[in-house]
Amino acid sequence: MLQHALEETLLDFEAYRVVMKKGIFWHYLEDADLVPQVRQEDRPLCGPIYRGHRPSLLFDVTYYRSLINLEVFHVLSDGAGALSFFQALIMRYLSLKMGIGWEEVMSHVAIPSSLSAMKADSFERHTTGRKIRQIKSPRALRLRGIRYPQNRLKAIRIQMPTSEVLALAKAHKGTLTAYICACLMRAIWEEFSPRRRKKAPLVLSIPVDLRKYYASDSLRNFFNSILISWPKGEELPNLETLTIWVDQQLKEETKPERLEERMNLFAAIEGNFWIKLVPLFIKNRALKIAYDIGQRRNTAIVSNVGALKMPEPFGSEIQSFDACVSTEKMELTMVSYREVLSLTVTTPFLNPEIQRRLVRLWTDQGIKVQIACNVLDRRDER
Repeated sequence: MLQHALEETLLDFEAYRVVMKKGIFWHYLEDADLVPQVRQEDRPLCGPIYRGHRPSLLFDVTYYRSLINLEVFHVLSDGAGALSFFQALIMRYLSLKMGIGWEEVMSHVAIPSSLSAMKADSFERHTTGRKIRQIKSPRALRLRGIRYPQNRLKAIRIQMPTSEVLALAKAHKGTLTAYICACLMRAIWEEFSPRRRKKAPLVLSIPVDLRKYYASDSLRNFFNSILISWPKGEELPNLETLTIWVDQQLKEETKPERLEERMNLFAAIEGNFWIKLVPLFIKNRALKIAYDIGQRRNTAIVSNVGALKMPEPFGSEIQSFDACVSTEKMELTMVSYREVLSLTVTTPFLNPEIQRRLVRLWTDQGIKVQIACNVLDRRDER
């Protein structure tokens, strides 16, 4: 039934039926007639999706018992685009399972107006080409430690009552995003010695969905990342003061003129004539170096997918939504559905002390917490 639902959903989201190929100067996406195959979950979390040796679609749909997973290669779409596809898939599946005609459901499904709209480059459409102010990003504190073998990721999912955490955020005089960021900064701070704290700032990178600020029906990537940087050498304040500070920083960095600066910078790099002329094998090496340098500019990442809603009668059939992202450091991804706030912390590091401190911040304030994780070694079974 899930297989049938996937095939039907893909008819409305043809922008997802593509493969990635190598050109002389760039990788590019090409339409394909491949049919995705639903399978039982049997591979490591956030494993490779792009298989260069053979054409394959850039997403996977798997299941385990009552859990349905969608994994997407970031080249294909960002979180918001993937979420549109996933919600449509879930509604299609539940309509089949419950015997509800799709005609009764279509009005609740957010399907872009056309295939061209789904594939549109929203950066190109909305960039203004104005003069770009230099955006300085100093090297940040970096997490270190022993990593899991074979590039595997540890994912710890933390679920809490949405209303209780929102009340805590309000009590600390900030938004939910600001409060969670402050909590993560507090938990990470203890990981560094006073000597290291004096050498570099503690920096969180926060992806921002630009569809909230610019009109776009595109399923392709349309986001930018802002940086919240606590100055090196300064002691981290108490949680309320820190939450207020983060909230102010978020408001400052999401002002239209600041978002425009970052969008123009991205578009200028992508559209640079001389960069376009560089052969792909050289470009890949240069991009790897640029990526490694970029990784030094933040300590961790916090991504707020948002509050999800599903129409009845489907809404009551769903317990919760979770989201996570592959990372080489630490990333906290949060999503709320009704009264369940799910935060998933992914990291390649064995040491779980940051996650423990994070959970303790909430349990010490009386919040009921449910924790689950993927099992990578015997220590995870304790």
